Amino acid sequence: MSYLSLPRVHFMGISSCTPPTTNNNNYNRVLDPETVDFFPPYDPASMNDAKFRANMCKLVEKSFMPFMPTQQQVLNGNWNYFGDNAYKLQNVAIYAIESAGNTGPNRITSPAQDGLIGTPIQMVGNQAGDVTMPTLMVDSDPTSNFSTQLFSGKFSFGATGCGCTAASTDAAALPRAFTRWIDLSRNLLAFPDARFGTIWMQPLPKGNLQFDTSGNQSPTLTLLQQMANAGAGLIVRLTNYYFQRKYTDPQLYALFQQGNFAMNESVGILLGTIGVWNPDEPSGYAPGRMLLPNLTQLSYIPPGQQQPIQFSLGPTSAVVDTTRQVITMDLANAFPEINVPPQPNGPLPPPPPASLQKIDLGTATLQVLNPDGSTTSIGSFPYDTPTYLATAGVVEVPFTTQQSRAILNGSLQINCSTATVNPVLTEKINVADCDEHCIYLTEGESTTLTFRVAVRGNPPTQPAIVTFNQYRCLETNQADPVKDVPLKWMYPVPNATPPLPAYLQVTPDSVSVGSSGMASVTIKALCPGCGFLRFIAGPASDNPVPVLNPSMVGWMNQMAWVFFVNVRVLPADSDLATVPDSQINWNFIYSNVLQYYYRLYPGMDAYLMLNDPNVVGSANGRAIIKARTSKSLWNSTLYMPHTREMSDGKRTLLQRWCDMPPGT
Repeated sequence: MSYLSLPRVHFMGISSCTPPTTNNNNYNRVLDPETVDFFPPYDPASMNDAKFRANMCKLVEKSFMPFMPTQQQVLNGNWNYFGDNAYKLQNVAIYAIESAGNTGPNRITSPAQDGLIGTPIQMVGNQAGDVTMPTLMVDSDPTSNFSTQLFSGKFSFGATGCGCTAASTDAAALPRAFTRWIDLSRNLLAFPDARFGTIWMQPLPKGNLQFDTSGNQSPTLTLLQQMANAGAGLIVRLTNYYFQRKYTDPQLYALFQQGNFAMNESVGILLGTIGVWNPDEPSGYAPGRMLLPNLTQLSYIPPGQQQPIQFSLGPTSAVVDTTRQVITMDLANAFPEINVPPQPNGPLPPPPPASLQKIDLGTATLQVLNPDGSTTSIGSFPYDTPTYLATAGVVEVPFTTQQSRAILNGSLQINCSTATVNPVLTEKINVADCDEHCIYLTEGESTTLTFRVAVRGNPPTQPAIVTFNQYRCLETNQADPVKDVPLKWMYPVPNATPPLPAYLQVTPDSVSVGSSGMASVTIKALCPGCGFLRFIAGPASDNPVPVLNPSMVGWMNQMAWVFFVNVRVLPADSDLATVPDSQINWNFIYSNVLQYYYRLYPGMDAYLMLNDPNVVGSANGRAIIKARTSKSLWNSTLYMPHTREMSDGKRTLLQRWCDMPPGT
């Protein structure tokens, strides 16, 4: 099944996000994500709270070498110091349905054919009294572009009498959505946010689903209900691209100077597909066979440009349907756009999706690379903008009975007739990945990581060997930290130079996976750290990037070839358990726990002034903090802090203080 099978429900609209950005360390090494504390000179001993906040609102000149030969005026606190982690959908609605006999050009687009057409899509957080919180966008590693997750309380589509709602319950929270296959060159000419694109996978377990088919208006909805109840539920693939910020940094600085400490937002195009999720399918990543970019970058001169641009296509998943004899591919983030449409009224709202022009690399042909080195052509397919938008990036290529054997035994690849390098995409035969894409541990803690192995999209028929490579993210300043942006390194452990100690222990460090396709290892957190665990499946010939280049320019451009799980290890701060009650007072709690959040996340001021003992220290303030920091809420948008980097030791200390009488 999956969203690449039938039926498929496509939707389109706008999404916005307002993440707090100072913790990204993009322009300054403000915080140490390993110790969850500040680097000098941003620590309280060097800079008091008022000076810190003023510094984050200051406009400075920064050099972006070695990434690009430019200097720009930027805010010390990055583009959204007052962010609140919100992710919101705007004017998102179902516009097309594909079902048996109604695919591609014959898709359903009229509400007269199916009542779901034109109905809204909603994605929100949990309920806080009478207030519905937004979905929250949170990085497990705040300094990484590859560890973002969405915490939601409800996802719904349709209308009264013709709709479906997936909501958190007391028994089961709605699972997180994880970002997958971030494309750093989704648009070859746009910058900064509009250049990027990403895919999210949002599972909707059947235990969280409620269907309303009372209006008998949608054959598709009835079918989805039957199939979801027989399977694991529904799955949603969302694609975000062409994000643009409401304000530039100089514009935001001008507002700050006027006393308007505005929250910035980045708003972009949202495209998505809803399908059925079966128990044997992944919930956190795309199903089927994976096609990855050619290691040699393509070269292209966009219209009106003089110099060629080097780029790669984005990874693509493909599901082989032997019953319908089609190969269905997800091209949601595969082919880039090559223009920046005019927006005479400013960056918001985004330009119409149809105004963004897909690259033209000639005729695209799906092929099979046979074991003897020959190729079998399966068929060509369109990838232009109208085709892309018609079915949310999903395309089908039919095949014949005669081609079936080649598809079963060979490797899929895509050739484009005018591309400078071919094939542009090539199948990775052995794939290991897991649904859990962001793991949080406390030093000393262990957890079981379950993962899945597929060989050409199916469980292995012979034992498949999977090994694990550990990478640890560290940041360094350049020669002049005031003028230069920090460097983000991704070091292989323990083979870094100089050697870097492991922050994780993986047991066993190599696994032979059998015909079930499922396996597990134990991960133990050795010390605080941020990074990821990479899955290496299959022989060296199937892993063209055996070790990532540790430099930021290197590793970030190699992530399309990497299957991994982010792991963040938080400090235990167990020494705080020995602090006697007599020493726990407001000043101690503020300096050891709350001050960090007051400085980094001023958007919290609208809800709770974390530096005010009369507010936080009141009976009501303590009750709110104790309830919201409970680990039972960790999967909820009600949980504090949103960024989820509070250690167990600090949480326990804070809750001890909350139980003390006001005035303590």
